[in-house]
Amino acid sequence: MGSCTTRPARSVLTVLRAELPRQALSPLDLMLTVSRLADQLREAAHVSQDRMPTATIASLPCLRVGQTSLPVAGYTFWDCHRQQWVVRLNVSESAEDRRFTLLHEFGHVVWHGYCQHFFPDLPRDQRISIAERAADVFASEALMPTDRVLACFHVGQTSPAIVAKHFGVSPIAALWRLEQIGLLPPSDPRLPIQPFVHPRPTPLLEEAA
Repeated sequence: MGSCTTRPARSVLTVLRAELPRQALSPLDLMLTVSRLADQLREAAHVSQDRMPTATIASLPCLRVGQTSLPVAGYTFWDCHRQQWVVRLNVSESAEDRRFTLLHEFGHVVWHGYCQHFFPDLPRDQRISIAERAADVFASEALMPTDRVLACFHVGQTSPAIVAKHFGVSPIAALWRLEQIGLLPPSDPRLPIQPFVHPRPTPLLEEAA
């Protein structure tokens, strides 16, 4: 009787990296790609509920999550000895902010090494800035998918505080997401939207870009 072998399931990181384009992109194209990756993350990790469990990311075999007391929200580096990405989160920040930072940092892990191919003609500092913005979008859309936010909004959960509690994010992150989707007007259209995650030390940004 013949035997058959079953291929091992692909890791979440492998699934997401398979979706990355291999050609130069415009910043807008990158943001659209990041939006698709956020959806792919939920699908690949089998997240069906509105609030993504922190363990969805923290328990991935490719990651090791720890704490830092440095004056930054978080940072990521590659541990070549253990063959893992290490994510450090600021111990003094709220659980909601750490959740956002964890997803932000995982975004950097997903497209590590690709940004120079996406934007070969841009100066390095601009590539880093775009990568930081993309990581914010990835975290925001993974934690607060558009369809789930719309569903909450349509049943009366319209305030940033209520949305924040429902999805386990900060009120600021919830406000920005509601504005991004168009459910609330911009708080101040004169001001550029700033990243939620505080800038990281330059050597660590070099690793993430």
